[in-house]
Amino acid sequence: ETPRLLLLNNLGNETGQVGRNFMVHPGLQLWAQFDDIVYPNRGIPGGLISEDTHRPRNATSAFIRDGADFAGGYLLQSIGVMPVTYASQLSRGEGLRGIALLEHLRGFNHVAGINILGEGLPYPHNFMELSDEQDERGLPKPRVHYTAGENELKMTAHADRVMRGIWSEAGAAKEIWGFQRFAHTLGTCRMGTDPRTSVVSPDCRVHSVPNLYVCDNSVFASALAVNPALTQIALALRTADRFLAASKRGEA
Repeated sequence: ETPRLLLLNNLGNETGQVGRNFMVHPGLQLWAQFDDIVYPNRGIPGGLISEDTHRPRNATSAFIRDGADFAGGYLLQSIGVMPVTYASQLSRGEGLRGIALLEHLRGFNHVAGINILGEGLPYPHNFMELSDEQDERGLPKPRVHYTAGENELKMTAHADRVMRGIWSEAGAAKEIWGFQRFAHTLGTCRMGTDPRTSVVSPDCRVHSVPNLYVCDNSVFASALAVNPALTQIALALRTADRFLAASKRGEA
């Protein structure tokens, strides 16, 4: 909504940067079936996390270093889901419907999942703009243009190999299937010092509107390979402090 609001009000876009550098986290999931009951809906979702793949080129494991021909890295973690969520993923990822879906769900307690949270790179050609279609208030809806780059494709391929190796070592008895997804929309109002390549300053103040601040994940200059919530909260608190300090100086 942030770039949409700025574009609707013609604010901060003097250099055409509002909406640019749209990012997401590549989030490939890999599921495996086991002979034993594993109860995928019990325990703490994401309770097992590995940071070895954050920078795989520097990993201590040769298995992880092998084939790491991409920039950045990814977080590797376990998945905990309820049956309805799993059914939705089967339907979207495997195209299962009706009886075929129900038959597959009978094995729910025998499946386990792991996934990645990858560091998607910012590209100017991935962007959000206003569409011709309108919402219920008569305002243009946002339209997003996104294509995964070569780096994201190489990262996902590497993660697929690593996760299949994990399931093989864990003794997965039956099929292993993947579900390609993306998580967390980021960017579009990039933070920076140069108004030609960014929308807000390091204080999150819009370059061309001195009394306008943005403090959500749209200002992220990079995606990182972690959930953005805590960073967003910290950024909001920091921005509030900077705004209050500027206000006391009569600058906001």
